[in-house]
Amino acid sequence: MKNSTKNKKLIIMIFILIAISIFLFQQNNSIVTSQYTLKFNNLPNDFNGFKILHISDLHSKSFGENQKKLVYRVKETNPDIIVVTGDSVDSKKYNEGVCTDLFSQITKIAPVYYVTGNHEAWSNKFNSFEQKLKDIGVLVLRNDRKYINVKESKIVIGGIDDPAFGNMNDSLYMLDEIMKVNKDNFSILLSHRPELIKTYSELNVDLVFSGHAHGGQVRLPFIGGLISPNQGWFPEYTSGVYMENDTTMVVSRGLGNSIIPQRIFNRPEIVLVTLGSIFTNTTENTNEFNNNSSQSKLSDSFLEEINNASTFNDLYNLYYPEIDGAYAEGFAYQLCVIFMETEIEVFINELSKIESSNIDNIIFLLTTQLVYAEDIEIYEKKLVNMKNSNSLSNSEKQIINQILSSINHYKELF
Repeated sequence: MKNSTKNKKLIIMIFILIAISIFLFQQNNSIVTSQYTLKFNNLPNDFNGFKILHISDLHSKSFGENQKKLVYRVKETNPDIIVVTGDSVDSKKYNEGVCTDLFSQITKIAPVYYVTGNHEAWSNKFNSFEQKLKDIGVLVLRNDRKYINVKESKIVIGGIDDPAFGNMNDSLYMLDEIMKVNKDNFSILLSHRPELIKTYSELNVDLVFSGHAHGGQVRLPFIGGLISPNQGWFPEYTSGVYMENDTTMVVSRGLGNSIIPQRIFNRPEIVLVTLGSIFTNTTENTNEFNNNSSQSKLSDSFLEEINNASTFNDLYNLYYPEIDGAYAEGFAYQLCVIFMETEIEVFINELSKIESSNIDNIIFLLTTQLVYAEDIEIYEKKLVNMKNSNSLSNSEKQIINQILSSINHYKELF
């Protein structure tokens, strides 16, 4: 009987160990593709739907023979360009081969733009590696910029060296010069370090791609990353999309490991960003925007409809008059679409013109739909940043506070 009990315990222990081993293997080797759609009011219309695949922090890691698993994932996304934000090699377990295996294949999928990380610097071998990258068609940006053209439009993409190369002042000077020359162009920056977001924002960069943080190595529920280089414990910038004034930054959790060999709740990641323009010039769009005006989708007729709604049921029935008092999902959805596709400053300003007795109802309808949006955190950060602006009226600030409070309430409820 005792032997039987011991055998059962042994079997359970073996099963647990196998399960843990499978889990840890998956956490280090099973690639996920994170996707974001980011909209900008200064993006040329020709770049609507332009797809950027972001790869970072490979650290000489192999994903199958000739990187076939990773290459397959890249092909799946069908990107217009691929950006690589450093640490492709690892200074301790240096292996250029797995990197050139990858880049020689993905340069055939889309143009590849590359910047350095600290491990390229620490390896003391980047000069020779850089030449190999160029030989296979990788566009290496070392305090430099290129233009990307689509039809009659262009945007600028710049890249700066990692501070570990010891020339950060030169890098920032060159970035400043690039931005001055291209102040009228939509700008993308590739830079390894996400903790420098305030510097990127001060230089008026529109969109930044970074890595370095490894997702915080271990990701904790409701907290995020545990630790990252140069940010320490519970780092702020580890994964996803961040806003600093008019600068948007995308941080990849990366693919490989360095000092800490294991990821937990933090699988290797590639990131697909699809660009969108808030404004359009096409006459085929009935909700037309013009880049040279502040015209918004909040039309006079829409405002008139709202102002004529004197009760909660009136608001409901604006879009579903046949459903007496029922939840007007169509109206709420329309509000949500307008909010996401309009400059937030314009939306808040227009909302402040509506009779105050209706604002609470409109915010209720808006936020009950908005909480389901994939990019809800981005809009929250935009609202928080906007709230600190001195140009807002008290009523506009109050509306922002109401929206943020309502979002938090319904996020908890739903």
